[in-house]
Amino acid sequence: MLAHMNQRVFVPLTTLLHKIAPEQQIDRFEVKCYSPAQALLMKNKLENIVLNLRQGKHVFQITSSQDQMQQMKSNSMIFTVIFVLIAVVSLLVGGIVIMNIMLASVQERTREIGVRLAIGARRKDIFIQFMVQTVLITTIGGLIGIGVGYSILDVVAIT
Repeated sequence: MLAHMNQRVFVPLTTLLHKIAPEQQIDRFEVKCYSPAQALLMKNKLENIVLNLRQGKHVFQITSSQDQMQQMKSNSMIFTVIFVLIAVVSLLVGGIVIMNIMLASVQERTREIGVRLAIGARRKDIFIQFMVQTVLITTIGGLIGIGVGYSILDVVAIT
């Protein structure tokens, strides 16, 4: 603990800039506060100090953890909107594909539909048959897709 404390030096910023290392550039420095309210006040004070040191020129950029957190939240919201839009487009495309497949299925099975109508089946019965078939196929396909997705996640997570 003492060895770590011996490696710290507290020097006024003006002394550092003008006397100790005038050729070195300050890349960044960090100030920590006990509470978020103090952090906001400290940020404002530091902006004033830095502007006074450099005659009003914006040489440094002062950011706080709260600013970074707000930026991360806005980025997260943007990604969420993008993913929702991708999901909506995917569902729309999937619905169109299923509709085309079922339309082709109905066209291929016109003789079967005609025979069923001839022996007394109602249009409602034929509609229910195709709807049940569609729901079963899409449900089984969705479950297989979820299973394959999770197995791919397991394989990717291992490597």
